Amino acid sequence: MNDPLARANLGDAAAAARADWRADEEAWTRAAEEQWRHNRTMRDVIRDAMHRGDRLAFVFPATTLTGGVIAVGDDVVVLDTIDGPVDVNIAGPVPLVVCVVERARTGGTRGALLTTLRARALEHEMDARDVRVGCWTAPGVFEGRVRVARDHLVVTEHEGGGEIVLALTAVAWMRRAITGR
Repeated sequence: MNDPLARANLGDAAAAARADWRADEEAWTRAAEEQWRHNRTMRDVIRDAMHRGDRLAFVFPATTLTGGVIAVGDDVVVLDTIDGPVDVNIAGPVPLVVCVVERARTGGTRGALLTTLRARALEHEMDARDVRVGCWTAPGVFEGRVRVARDHLVVTEHEGGGEIVLALTAVAWMRRAITGR
């Protein structure tokens, strides 16, 4: 092609085609990103914070638990607080409020292997140690040994000697009791 005008027209057409292609790709990328954002779950958000190493605050009606996430399961998150690990129910009946307290500059973790809140409760039962349990709606904290059933926990309180039966869905958080305080 020796005609300079034909070459210029061909170059303009190619540039226009590339610009159209770029605009189309950007539109598809925006649509894909929007679809991804709309399909995320609370668990996805918390898992991303764990991978980054962010410090989170889980806000409950009676308390706020703050720390780094060390594991994310189907319905439970393990939060590493100043007083030790806390198992947080992320599938409870009350909407969960999570705040990023501090963005990590470095770090993060892949997380430990974790399945469900019930599995964590079974671990506490096998340890045969006192556990503290906070509920979504019940005031106060229940403390004692736990026995785990299919859909509930039985907390044997040492002070009164009685038993408290808690549906697993009512459990907001649980942790090993802190001794020596």
